[in-house]
This record gives sequence, structure tokens and C-alpha cells, in this order.
Amino acid sequence: PAGSAGRYRTDDFFAAPSRAASGTGNWSPYLPRLDTRSISAFATLRFAATARLTLTAGLRATHEHKRYAVRFLSAPDVTLVLPDGRVAARTIAASWDDLSPKLAADYRLEGAGWSAMLYASAAKGFRSGSFDGRARNIDFALNRQGPIAPERVWSYEGGVKSDWFGKRLRVNATYFVNDYSNIAFSAARANTVPPEIFRQNVGDARIEGLELEVAARPFAGLEIGGTLGTLRDRLTRLAASPGCTAFVPDERDLDLRFTPDLRYAARASYERALFGGRVRVGGEWSGASPYFIALCN
Repeated sequence: PAGSAGRYRTDDFFAAPSRAASGTGNWSPYLPRLDTRSISAFATLRFAATARLTLTAGLRATHEHKRYAVRFLSAPDVTLVLPDGRVAARTIAASWDDLSPKLAADYRLEGAGWSAMLYASAAKGFRSGSFDGRARNIDFALNRQGPIAPERVWSYEGGVKSDWFGKRLRVNATYFVNDYSNIAFSAARANTVPPEIFRQNVGDARIEGLELEVAARPFAGLEIGGTLGTLRDRLTRLAASPGCTAFVPDERDLDLRFTPDLRYAARASYERALFGGRVRVGGEWSGASPYFIALCN
């Protein structure tokens, strides 16, 4: 068993256009501050069921408390006072708790000149809720802003790791599925002046893919190899509009950002002894299919 505790604080300064409570546009710099306290405890148990089969179980308990404070400024270090006499500052706080389990199994095989390990796992991931420090609309920040709900993901993975021909060839393959709940995106409302930008929980999503890795050592000193990965993603539930109806009729058809359908890489290196030391030269080439960096695509 083990545990950890930490406290983190971030301070930022934004000189960005904000919209006053009256609805008029102005330039009001603002200072957001986020104070996070995190405590976690975790334990892992490994059990050798047989000489070849190993079972693993783990559990992580997490508690996080976040305190968010924001001040809109009318001059350096001078908090803005709104026309109705209110001070443009607010502090809000929230706490989140989570239990994240993990179950895994691996089975080892071996023969003359080869060995392999088959494995499978299921694990839960947790990202605590928070507050959006980029919410620059004064009315929203002072009157309507609340915490972003936690994001959670269940990850399922299965595959094989293998060595062949006296470890001259290595072949690894993995298939994975990630089921996200309450996935959060930054969204914009273009019908305000200036546009409201804020982060919200949009819904649920699934990402699945296959990863293949090959590495070969045909003779001493030379290593060649490559990787290939596929991704397929989709929104499985839409709880709130991310503000993309102007770009796509059905927002459930949006692609997640930074998720190319294909990633690939090839590499080679050569190493040999020289003048009492060792010299290694090599290179790598990698690429990916086109992908979106904008939410509305």
C-alpha cells in the first residue's frame, strides 16, 4: 500500500476582452487563481495463480479539493467595480472523491527460441472536476459559473508481447477501448460580444484502436523497426451542445480533436565499438493521417 498528498497553485493574468454584466463589450483584464489540494492512497496485489498465470488487482482512492478565485481589474491591482456597485470578484470551491480499480491478468508461454506473454486489463481513470479560468464573461463568472464535472474513463486492453528467433525479432500487438464519461470540451458562444468561451461537459465518447510494434536485430549492432497505430472515435452521448451546429447538422458526428485514424513510424540504428567506446547512429521517420485540432469540424 502507498499514498500521496500534494498541494498545487496556479496564478494567471489575462488581458482579454470581457463582457460586463450590462452586456456591453469592454477590455477588462482579469486574474484567475486555482488552489488544488490532492490526497490519494493506492494499493496493488499480485498473485501467481500458476507458474505461468499472474493476476493483479489494484485500487486507488482520491480526494481533491479546488478553490477558484477570480478578479476583474480596472487598473493594475485594482478590482473592477460594476455600475451597480458590485465588486467584480468571486471565490468558489468544490471537492471530489473517487475510487479507481484495476484488474489485470497475464499468461506466459515459451518454446525453443521464442517467448510470449498474453495479457488483458481493465482499469478506471479519474480526472477531478475544476473551474474554467478562461471564462472571461463577467456576468457568467460572477453569477453563473459552477464547477466542471469530473471526467472518468474505463480502459480495456488486451494483447501479446513476443520475442522470436532467440530475441532477434520482437512483435507486440495491443487492442484497446476507452469509454469516457462526462468528457469536457472548450466551447464558444459566437452570438455574444465578445464571444463567450468556456469549458463544459459535453457527453460521453469511445476511443478504440490497435497498436502494432515490430523490432528486428538481423545481426549484431543493427536494429530496425516500426510502429503502426489505428484510432476510431465517436461521441456516444451528447449531453450539451458544444456550439458547433453552424458547422455540422448533428454534433454527434464531430470527431474528437487530435485523434488521427492512423499513426506510423519507422526507425533504424547501428551501434559498434570504436576507440574503446561505442558509437550509435540512427534515424526515425514518423507521420499520421490528417486530424482535427478544432472542436467544430
